[in-house]
Amino acid sequence: MNSMDEKIENKALYVCRMFASVARRYDLLNAVLSFGRDRSWRRFTIAQIDGILNGLILDLATGTGKIALLADRCNLGSTVVGVDFCPQMLAVARERSVKVKSTPFIPNPLPSPFCKGEYRRIFKLGDTPKSPGPSGTGKTPLFWRSAKSPVVNRVHLVQGDALRLPFPDNTFDCVTIGFALRNMTSIVSLFSEMARVTKPGDKMISLELTRPSVRILEPLHKLYIRIVIRCVGGIVSGKWEAYTYLPQSILEFPSPQEVQKVMEGAGWRNVEIHRLTFGTATVQTGMKG
Repeated sequence: MNSMDEKIENKALYVCRMFASVARRYDLLNAVLSFGRDRSWRRFTIAQIDGILNGLILDLATGTGKIALLADRCNLGSTVVGVDFCPQMLAVARERSVKVKSTPFIPNPLPSPFCKGEYRRIFKLGDTPKSPGPSGTGKTPLFWRSAKSPVVNRVHLVQGDALRLPFPDNTFDCVTIGFALRNMTSIVSLFSEMARVTKPGDKMISLELTRPSVRILEPLHKLYIRIVIRCVGGIVSGKWEAYTYLPQSILEFPSPQEVQKVMEGAGWRNVEIHRLTFGTATVQTGMKG
C-alpha cells in the first residue's frame, strides 16, 4: 500500500470513528446548529425527485436515515435503500425506521414556496388534503404519508462503502446523498460510482453545507463555523475532535461550481445548483447522460 492509499484509508477510518462517537447526538446537534433549517433543506432535497412510482431509490451516506425515510414517505410504492459505512449511525436509523407510523399515501399537493419557475407538489405531514393545484404542469406529484396509522415502510439499510457499492450497473431510479460529500475520500470516485448504479436518464441529488453565497455574510459565517459550532457541538456531544473536524470540512470544501465540474466529468448532465438559506446549504442535481 502506497502513501496515498494509506492517507485515503486513514481518512475513511477517522471519519467512521468520528461519526460513531456522535451518532446519538448527531440529529439533535444538526437541528440546533442549523436553527432548525436542516429539516427544510431535506424537504427541498426530496422535492427534487419529482415523484417515483414503484421504483428504487438509493440514499448514500444515509446516516441516521432521515433522508431515506423522507424519500420513502413521498414516493408511492418505491423501495428505498440506505447505505452507510458507520454501524452506529445505521443503528440509530434502524431504531427510527421501526418507530415510523404512516397511513396510505395521500396525494396532497401544495405548491412548494422554495421552487421558482416550475410547479412542484409537496405538503407537510398531517396537513389536510387540498386542491391539486394547476393542471397541465406535466409534473408527477410527491405523495406524503401522515403519522396516524401504521404501514410497513420500504426502507432497507445496508452497511457499505459509497465508493464501492454492492449493486449492479443501472439499478436505481434516483440516488441521493446528504451532508456527506465533505467526508468522502474522493468525490470524483463518488460521482462516478453514483453514475454507475443510476439508470440512464435518471437523477442524482446532493445536499451539502457550503460557504454563503452572500459575501457580506462570509466573516460572520466563518466566526459561527469556527467558534459556535465547535463549542456547542463539543459541549453537547462531549466530542470536541468531531466538532473541530466538521466545521473545518465546510470551510475547505470546494464551491458548488467546482463540484459541478466534477459531476459533469463523471457523466452527469443538466447539472443544477440551488443555494438555500443565503447559500449556507446547497442542493445540486444532475441527470445521467
